[in-house]
Amino acid sequence: MGFDINTVAKDMLSAAEGVFRDEWPKVKEVMEQVLADEQAALEKIAQAYISGAINEEEFRDQLESERDAFAAGGAMVRVCSKVTIQKAVKAAMKALEQAAKAAL
Repeated sequence: MGFDINTVAKDMLSAAEGVFRDEWPKVKEVMEQVLADEQAALEKIAQAYISGAINEEEFRDQLESERDAFAAGGAMVRVCSKVTIQKAVKAAMKALEQAAKAAL
């Protein structure tokens, strides 16, 4: 299975949308921008893992750093609680992790 960051980005947004539910129309634009800002870095991390350049521990460490950056961007969404933002970020990053592992 190949790895297509554009497909994965859509899956990440869908995962976040599932967490935000009714608030999604209010936060969609911001979350799309946050993901667009992080997309290149996320793709590099995933490709490094898929190619074997980094191991799973390094992959998870780098995803954790990106999760923090993603959460900081998501914090711009003031209509949501911090817990909701953290859950949405976690769901989005899980979608990325699953796609990268599936591409191995």
